[in-house]
Amino acid sequence: MVDRRPLVSVIIPAHGRADTVGVAARSALQQTVSEIEVVVVDDGSMPALDLRAITDIRLNVVRHHRNKGAAAARNTGVAHARGRFIAFLDSDDAWLPEKLARQLPLAADGRTVVACGWRYVREGVPDARALVPRPAADPETFAAGCWFSPGSTALIPRSVIERVGPQDEQLSTLEDYDWYLRFGAGGGRLAVVEEELVRIAWRGRADTVRTAAAVAALRGKYPPGDPVLAGNRRRFEAYLDLVDASSQWYARHRAAALGRLWRSWRARPRVTLQLARWWRRA
Repeated sequence: MVDRRPLVSVIIPAHGRADTVGVAARSALQQTVSEIEVVVVDDGSMPALDLRAITDIRLNVVRHHRNKGAAAARNTGVAHARGRFIAFLDSDDAWLPEKLARQLPLAADGRTVVACGWRYVREGVPDARALVPRPAADPETFAAGCWFSPGSTALIPRSVIERVGPQDEQLSTLEDYDWYLRFGAGGGRLAVVEEELVRIAWRGRADTVRTAAAVAALRGKYPPGDPVLAGNRRRFEAYLDLVDASSQWYARHRAAALGRLWRSWRARPRVTLQLARWWRRA
């Protein structure tokens, strides 16, 4: 019997963004790899997203009747997906046509997540230079942060998602960091296609309340002695304080930001702001 399942399932979580979700979906449908399906998860948009102008039969729209958050929308997409590989695409980002074709050969072992380079787009204008993430192959690298691979760049074998598990729906942000913590602790490896293949919308400042809640939730989820962090507690704490410091700084809570930044440096002394060199300029 011929297996008619798509090779790649592209999952686009969307809450609102009616002006950009169609662009994202079309960039997925225009991939040079044709054996794909695109699952748009409308996460309680009001009014509901209308994608009837896209007539490609590979597009499937699933709707949450209330907003559940990005992690829940991605998990719903995975539940509906039929492909051997999963790729997430945020609803205001876009792919270049060769993105999946360049990544698939590196993901063939069924154990490796494959990222690629990207370029930020700010108010419709692409940055002058692209960012190319660095490969990662040890738990301490994943514990030190999640700046190396925005969600829209990664191609993930379904077997990896089945092993690591779903994204944590209790987290309103940092859900990708949590997932990569578990991925790294289980021996995960990040490979990189060193080409700019994604355009990432610059989203600006993080919400202070959501960030603080996610930081507290992660500390509660991984208490001292938790095996996921084995030997990497200081990197974990340093990263959470750095994320919290950034959101406090943009909210103009300068004293709180500096206090968290000091705690981050104390947990993991370094000469640069970030905990690791996540990318190179291209």
